[in-house]
Amino acid sequence: MDTETRSGQGVTTMHDEEEKSAMNNSFSQTAQATPEAAALFVGDFNVGKSSVLNALMRRNLLFTSREESRTPPVFLTRSGEETIAYSAYNPEEKTFTEQSHTQFLSTRRHGRTKCPFSALSVLVPQFPFTRLTLIDTPGTSTEVAEDTLLPAGKAADKSLIVLVTTVEYWPARHTLALITDYAERFSGRFLVVANMADQLNHGDILRIRDKAAQRIESHSHVKAPPFYIVSAKLEFARRNQDDEYRHRVKREVRDICDAGFDALRVALYEFEAKCQTPEGTCPLDRIVHPLLTALISNNQQEQEA
Repeated sequence: MDTETRSGQGVTTMHDEEEKSAMNNSFSQTAQATPEAAALFVGDFNVGKSSVLNALMRRNLLFTSREESRTPPVFLTRSGEETIAYSAYNPEEKTFTEQSHTQFLSTRRHGRTKCPFSALSVLVPQFPFTRLTLIDTPGTSTEVAEDTLLPAGKAADKSLIVLVTTVEYWPARHTLALITDYAERFSGRFLVVANMADQLNHGDILRIRDKAAQRIESHSHVKAPPFYIVSAKLEFARRNQDDEYRHRVKREVRDICDAGFDALRVALYEFEAKCQTPEGTCPLDRIVHPLLTALISNNQQEQEA
């Protein structure tokens, strides 16, 4: 029988303490290990990074909002358990703390209010990928240097960079400048997701697509990265044949968005297939690698700035 220790927070068993200690030891042992393959979703506030990830997993796991609240980097990966596990990383104690879904969704920074955690994790049963970790990075504004949110050096050597923007922002100068920069820095490991295409008509989507392609070719010396025109909102409701919103969107727009999301899934699976990381379940200690350390550092520096 487990020995119990009581505190103002409730009852804790010695067995729980041993598990926590083992998890923390795993952290220290794997912090400098070779990073697992990862796809980093980056981009401005309110372009739908978290919504795209929710749609990829077909579950409402991540916080979504139109406000500029800042969520720490969120690591999503496969779980060997039957239930979803949420946790937060405390940088002072260097430990992961288990959270409820409600606590997880509230772990973010508003304005000058600091967030006590520097990273979050979600372990998901039936996760669509076996070797790939998906990472939702903090949103940024166009006034902040986007580079600060991407880890430097070897920490991102195995990572796929997924820039999420909106169809309307896609041909904007600041977006195309960022696309050019990332295409040069992450050659062969960079793609662009143009979200919220459901808000435009078929003709406007094609016009913007052509305009963006022309600007990239005329202002860049690098090959244009793959582009995927999608709607996270339409994709999330795709399995529901009776969804009212999908029926309101014209078929031509639905077809473009559905095809874009299908192609995005294929691109992620193809990137995963190229990675030489082991297949299997991914407990918390496998999440902790140099990429996490780099993202935590970048997130803390940005909050201080």
